[in-house]
Amino acid sequence: MWMENPAIRTSRLPPDLAEDLAACLLPAASASTLPAVCYTDPEVHQVERDTVFRRGWIGVGRFDRWPAVGDFSAIDLGGVPVVVVRDTDRLRAFANTCSHRSTQVMVGDGNCSRMRCPFHFWTYGLDGRLLGAPSMQRTEGFDRGEHGLHEFALAERYGFVFVSLEESPPGIDGWLGDFGEVQVMDWGLAKVLGEETQDAGDEGEEEDSVRVRTDARAGSESVTQVGT
Repeated sequence: MWMENPAIRTSRLPPDLAEDLAACLLPAASASTLPAVCYTDPEVHQVERDTVFRRGWIGVGRFDRWPAVGDFSAIDLGGVPVVVVRDTDRLRAFANTCSHRSTQVMVGDGNCSRMRCPFHFWTYGLDGRLLGAPSMQRTEGFDRGEHGLHEFALAERYGFVFVSLEESPPGIDGWLGDFGEVQVMDWGLAKVLGEETQDAGDEGEEEDSVRVRTDARAGSESVTQVGT
């Protein structure tokens, strides 16, 4: 798998940068920070788009982001416009470009019964089928069944939704590796949150105490107001 081979991922990068990136993979105590060029170089950006977003699987959100039939989100995945929409039986992901003139079909988030392109009003069902194409009945040999939205692979695992832009993506379970095990690990968050809540409570009590002592100088009425 390409993600397991750093040479494939860095072969298109300048030699010096590849070496700097390798230093980022060292143990935390000796690892280097990400080089600044990674945030500004167009070539690095292109490599990231091609090797991170356009291969394998990309997480696009929790499954409950689209709870109802017709719920949709227009998403940009590495420069590729995608629309995730809940059909009557499952979530789907389509290229968010009209089959007619490649205009973006859906914008933002919302709920719809159909997806309609704002340019020439080509209309698609939640399953991506082309339902209506004004005036195209005059075009000889036009078949609506051949002009639906391009569908991308979509998978749901552990409450998360993943989309792949590849025509033949790798198996989702192999790609995720130990992701499922990580989800059920005890990270001790309850203890951490409990300690933070306790600390916040102690700070609040201390602030109230200070306010009471301060307001007491102004008279008993102010002290009463702080306590109520």
